[in-house]
Parts: sequence; structure tokens; C-alpha cells
Amino acid sequence: AGMSMVAEGVRTTRAARSLSRAAGVEMPIVERVHAVLFEGEAPAGAIRKLMAREPKPEERGSFREGD
Repeated sequence: AGMSMVAEGVRTTRAARSLSRAAGVEMPIVERVHAVLFEGEAPAGAIRKLMAREPKPEERGSFREGD
């Protein structure tokens, strides 16, 4: 509230969340950041939710190590 400009990434958060949902890609960090910025979730609560997630393997797409 005290800034005269919008912090980097605030506007992009909505777009990233929308794209991830449209593509069916799970992006838990984006979801929690969105909840903090636009839904009133406390940052500490968002971190707890992220840390409490069940670990699971990440899927690899066309990414190759070294790229």
C-alpha cells in the first residue's frame, strides 16, 4: 500500500494462475501467491500449506538439463 508502483509479479500472478488452470498444470506456488495477494491469505499460512503438501515426483516435459 505504501508503494507508488506495483511490485514486480503482482499483475503476472493472475495471468499465470489463469494459464495454469486452463492448461491443467498444477502450480501450487502460484496458487498460494495468488491467495496471499488477492484472497487475503496470510503469508505464513500459505507457506504452511506449501510445506504440508504430499511430496510427489515432478514430471519432465521437453526440458533437458543444461538448457
